Amino acid sequence: MPRHLLFALVFLITVPGLVMAQSSTGRHRAPVEEEPVEESPEEVRESAWSFNVGAGLFTSGDLFRVTTEGNSGSSWAPPAGGSFISDDYLVTLDEDIGVSIGLGRRLSDRWWLRLDFSASQLAMTAEARSGQTVSLYRWDQMSFNILALSAEYRLVTQASYPYLLIGAGATKVAGSSTSDYDQTRPSFRFGAGFNQRFLQSWSLRLEIRDTIQDLQFADYQPPVVEGNLYPDMNLEEMGPQHAVEILLALNASF
Repeated sequence: MPRHLLFALVFLITVPGLVMAQSSTGRHRAPVEEEPVEESPEEVRESAWSFNVGAGLFTSGDLFRVTTEGNSGSSWAPPAGGSFISDDYLVTLDEDIGVSIGLGRRLSDRWWLRLDFSASQLAMTAEARSGQTVSLYRWDQMSFNILALSAEYRLVTQASYPYLLIGAGATKVAGSSTSDYDQTRPSFRFGAGFNQRFLQSWSLRLEIRDTIQDLQFADYQPPVVEGNLYPDMNLEEMGPQHAVEILLALNASF
């Protein structure tokens, strides 16, 4: 038999058998499953408003200095009561607790506009020089009320972030025992802080800010003990004053 006829005969016998064997198993190649494509989660959009309330340390510095000509032995009568004798004394502010509330509005991912109000009441102390010694006398209490509109810039766009603060506003001060130095002055503010988020809409903030204002005392005449002649004195203003706040605040977004 010719060789090519032999090959054709083998092909006709074996191929149908293979086809039948393959079809009789009932097995089929499993279809290739496409890997599911995970849908990207919707971008979480920052809340449009925020509210914060906090408290912390409020401190400031020197207000004015009074000197008299020669050794006059002037007897001064602080508004808070009592008296002391000095030819050179400095009235300064101590530190105390301050409170703050604020409302913020988001402008972009990094910029927020904030309106903050803070208040405190600081003791006014007279550091009176007598010879080589300095004695401290209570002069009065001065209340601070500060309203400021500020821009907050977030350094990173994350849930927890550091930020910078700059703004301007008005500072109102008033005496507890007298109204002689009550006034409202324009102010400038700058600061920095860190926002630590612990829930979706709640975070804890540590903020340090400085509000600068120039308090005026040019027309103020410190009181002397009744019956004494008013001395030839010179009052030197020590401004501008810094109102420094170190605050721990709770911040809520909505």
